[in-house]
Amino acid sequence: MAITVSNTATTAPITLADTLPAGITLAGPPTLIAGTSTGVVLSACAAAGSSATGCSIGTGVTPGNFSVKIPVNVAALAAGVTGGTNTVNLGGGGDPACTNASAEACDATTPATRVISDVPWVRIIKQVISGAGSNQFSFALSGLSQFSDSVTVAGATTATGSLTITGAVGVGASITESSPAGWPANPVSASCVDAASATPTAAFGTLTGNVLTIPASRMVAGADIQCTFVNSAGFAVN
Repeated sequence: MAITVSNTATTAPITLADTLPAGITLAGPPTLIAGTSTGVVLSACAAAGSSATGCSIGTGVTPGNFSVKIPVNVAALAAGVTGGTNTVNLGGGGDPACTNASAEACDATTPATRVISDVPWVRIIKQVISGAGSNQFSFALSGLSQFSDSVTVAGATTATGSLTITGAVGVGASITESSPAGWPANPVSASCVDAASATPTAAFGTLTGNVLTIPASRMVAGADIQCTFVNSAGFAVN
């Protein structure tokens, strides 16, 4: 986190408040990276937990710049393509426009940052294009971290299954769908995309009956594989 002091030296402590996103915890106390400012003393920083709130920088920091490095551990559950946005709230320093309120000009915000996992992630997306009521679709999984998943869809809409399913690099996987009673045994279609790849809209996977196979070549580290099964209550495969 880069901090700039403008005009005159600070006349009050600068306080830091940072609640980390889910799955991210402190890997040690925040540390100071020197810049052109002088008189910078960082104190009262936590070394563990999910919050860096409590850190402060004493008064008398001269105009210039410096940085505070916040080391973190990232758990597997935090990995994914959507990343996370972390905002550090700065307050004080003698600047009346820099208070403990959020979303001020002096607050530091990181952009959404993708955390690259060492395994491929697989999500099942269920799309119903014709149907009424609430219907549960079940899935038997092979080559993945879970043996099964299920998705309940209300009406003609789309819903997503578990967000914690992973695979193994270089090992193919398969997803077998079971439709609710009274529905056709096979989906209208099913295919996958890797939203984290260079071609995020390129479909792959082989559908045979109600079984969708993901090739081993697509099971790569950091993959965000989203497999969409499309079903219709009025569709039948002979």
